[in-house]
Amino acid sequence: MFLSDKILLKPFLDKLHSGSIQLPDFQRSWVWDEDNIRSLLASVLNGYPVGALLTLETGGQVEFQPRVLEGVERERLAQHQGPLPKPDLLLLDGQQRSTSLYQALLSTQPVLCNDRRGKPQEKFLYLDIGKALAGGPITEACVVAVPASRVMYDAIYRKTLLDVSTPEKEYESHLFPLNQVFNFFNWLGGWQAFWKQHPAPQDVPVQELLALIGRVNQYAMPYIQLSKDNGRRAVCTIFEKVNTGGKKLDAFELLTAMYAAEPLPNKEVFDLRKDWYGQNTAPVGSAKKLGRQATLRATGHADGVLKALASTEFMQPALLLHTMNLRKLADAAGKKGKELPAITCKNEDLLDLPLQAYIGYADRVQRGFVEASKFVNQDMVLRHKELPYPPQLVTLATVFAALEGSTVAEPTKAKLRQWFWCVALDEAYSSSTETKIARDVPELLAWLGESGPAPRTVDETLIQADRLDTLRSRVAAAYKAMHALLLRHGCRDFINGQSAHLSSFYADPMDIHHIFPKRWCEKQGIAAGRFNAIVNKTPISASSNRAIGGDAPSVYLKRIEEKHKLTAAQLDEILRTHLIDPVHLRNDDFEAFYQARKVALSTLIETATGKLVLVSPTLKDVLPNTDIDTQEDEGEYENDSVLELPETLSAST
Repeated sequence: MFLSDKILLKPFLDKLHSGSIQLPDFQRSWVWDEDNIRSLLASVLNGYPVGALLTLETGGQVEFQPRVLEGVERERLAQHQGPLPKPDLLLLDGQQRSTSLYQALLSTQPVLCNDRRGKPQEKFLYLDIGKALAGGPITEACVVAVPASRVMYDAIYRKTLLDVSTPEKEYESHLFPLNQVFNFFNWLGGWQAFWKQHPAPQDVPVQELLALIGRVNQYAMPYIQLSKDNGRRAVCTIFEKVNTGGKKLDAFELLTAMYAAEPLPNKEVFDLRKDWYGQNTAPVGSAKKLGRQATLRATGHADGVLKALASTEFMQPALLLHTMNLRKLADAAGKKGKELPAITCKNEDLLDLPLQAYIGYADRVQRGFVEASKFVNQDMVLRHKELPYPPQLVTLATVFAALEGSTVAEPTKAKLRQWFWCVALDEAYSSSTETKIARDVPELLAWLGESGPAPRTVDETLIQADRLDTLRSRVAAAYKAMHALLLRHGCRDFINGQSAHLSSFYADPMDIHHIFPKRWCEKQGIAAGRFNAIVNKTPISASSNRAIGGDAPSVYLKRIEEKHKLTAAQLDEILRTHLIDPVHLRNDDFEAFYQARKVALSTLIETATGKLVLVSPTLKDVLPNTDIDTQEDEGEYENDSVLELPETLSAST
């Protein structure tokens, strides 16, 4: 349901100016710099293709809030023209090219662009006639950008480099203002009159210039026009396929434009961006309104687990609650099997979240994320970089939102903890994450409500002890989980003897470091794949890590005792909180230490997950020297029946 054709450049730019073609509001602001614009103009002057445009007919089932391209309102105001009509077409792809061509070739105002450092600036663009007609293709060097004052000034040497502030100075400099390309003959009359009074040493190549300008007037832009009969998912899928050069667009931006086109009962326009990001400006005497993003971040530490929560992640629980409610209603109406709507939180399905459903669930979802943050903090997952899987917060927030109004007693939290650690340590969310979240939420709610068995992610958890041998990278979910489990177990810092507490953790955080130092292990010929494993790492403060240095454990333990006035018994007690056998450490016996701690960590996993850790018949003595952990900084995470659900799923409650 589309057609493809071409449109001459001048009629196309006229449609932009008249408002017949506008942008959907999800399109981000125009961000091209001067070099990109000059390159684009050179291509058009050469008659080269610059890519097809993509437009959508308005008036169909997909309604986006429209807005004009940058520069159109300013030009219309300068020409004292009235308000714009509703558009006939929305420009889905080609914003930057179209805006550049409109401002450079049709507008009488300077072009709004960025310099190479991203700083906003205003420029007029000229064609260097001499260079352009010297032979060969037009290059970026033929397109000259001058400041809005039309004077180029050297501030260092305090002299004027170029002055084209009057038509006569333009003629004298042999620079053609590109915004006169569609008014060429009027400009040519002034040009010829000037050179008649000021004869040039050589003839001005008028015919060659006329042919070049004629090429621009005959330039045709190819376009694809989508019919208004296309559905929203088809439109959005097509847009994402063709929008390969611009910034990646997500469902949040699309929904922002969709919601803005759907007036509320009080006829106000709902601004999803403002709801999430807050109000940048406020009337004099009024405070700026915080958005949900800032409000959520303010509930915890600046580096807390909600720091990196994305807008689409916030919307996923609302979609889950909405689709769960739809499924519940369909089941009550006697629907069966495939007639029942799917429970989903997929990004592409966010486009089906109605505005009223989002408004109805948003406050509960926000409170759900606060409760989810508190929940994981209690298990010593304190910083966003330490979340095994950030999408686990989506699951937890949805559960807490669904349970709102109910007492979440300790037995309920114990089940949630078991689920949390099973997912993290079995690395269950490493693939098909959204599908698993949509499965987990209703199964969790049924399990917590004593009306269903344990979720499949819990029931199917299978953890092998040998996985501890290969956990070396901070990006691995199970690696992060082991770090948090040791903190939860109460491991104490080697020097100050304090365990991690939520109230003091951020002031002196305990990060994960080697127990047998890397340098010592290398000298002993121990394989990197062995000493970089999580078995040889534990949470300690930066000062304790510096005290360890690269020495043998027997050496650095003695140094810590002497410098910080600790007895051997006191330090041994601290080591045991890390599940370290002090005897093996003081004897510098890496292999005995490694095997004993691997067993101890396996027991810790069993306690958290309620699942037996499978042990191989034989323990590998030497691991390949591969997958070496060289990362000491944080990374990102790796990325059908109806169950009995709470009565509070309706968005109206």
